[in-house]
Amino acid sequence: VNCMSLSLKLPSNWMRNSICLVTDKGGGKSTLLARILALNNQKFFTILPKKMYEFLLLDKGSKYFNNKILVHDDLIVAFTGLSKKQLDQLLGFFTTLLSEKKYSRQNAVIKGQNIEIKADCLCSFGLALENYQRFVRNMNLATFSDRVVFILKKYTDEEKRQTLKLKNDVLPKITLPLSKTKRLVKLKLTPEMEYEIDNLSLQFDILGLISWKRAQMHIHVFLMANALLNGRYATNKYDLELFKFVLQYYLNAGEISDVRILRKTIADNQGVPDQDLIKKLGWSRAKFYRVKSKLRVLNYGTW
Repeated sequence: VNCMSLSLKLPSNWMRNSICLVTDKGGGKSTLLARILALNNQKFFTILPKKMYEFLLLDKGSKYFNNKILVHDDLIVAFTGLSKKQLDQLLGFFTTLLSEKKYSRQNAVIKGQNIEIKADCLCSFGLALENYQRFVRNMNLATFSDRVVFILKKYTDEEKRQTLKLKNDVLPKITLPLSKTKRLVKLKLTPEMEYEIDNLSLQFDILGLISWKRAQMHIHVFLMANALLNGRYATNKYDLELFKFVLQYYLNAGEISDVRILRKTIADNQGVPDQDLIKKLGWSRAKFYRVKSKLRVLNYGTW
């Protein structure tokens, strides 16, 4: 669905829906992104180099990125080994390109020329669950994750058993109805739908996943992209129902947020006074009550 946002006609200040899929190692990220989606929609997908550097991406030119879904199946491989300066430059490249649809670096001279990338694109990245916590804790991703939204899917033991029954040599062929011409899809929302989307947007913001305004934009674009995927040029209530169906995977990405940590701590220590919880968490008193107020807003319970 999010890939279909590439073919939407959007306001100039809107972004397309870039995502980073987080799941178990061996859970099928590379298969889905590279061997199913990219392979069957080659005109609209660009598979990025395993190791990326900002100056080498600049050298690719605008055509490499424009009107494309940029795929990398393991961000740990892409980012590991980079110096802090190289990492900041690479993150800056993607955040700027996705939000402003162009990127240039002052005094960047490659092959004797000053180069600027102009491209309207989106990203579909992958990341192993085993690396997720280290990744988000050790990197300053606030701006990046506002452009590339994390989606986390954990497999249950039963789901793993089901995948073991699948034949590895048979992959589904998914051909998306993407087009070079951008198509206008009308965002039709009832007052009730608008209220529900606003509440969801605030949840994303409180969990530290996406800022509230960008979360609202992401949901709106998701609805329009799903309508387009289904051959419609106006959204309806079922588009929102689908987003609510996959919402759990978006919210899972906030599992190590302070709000989720406090929620689990309280649940595991029923009846324990606040001052003892503060010591257990190692937080300041101000931080504890700030996070606790957010917990109440999310209606996770009255503590």
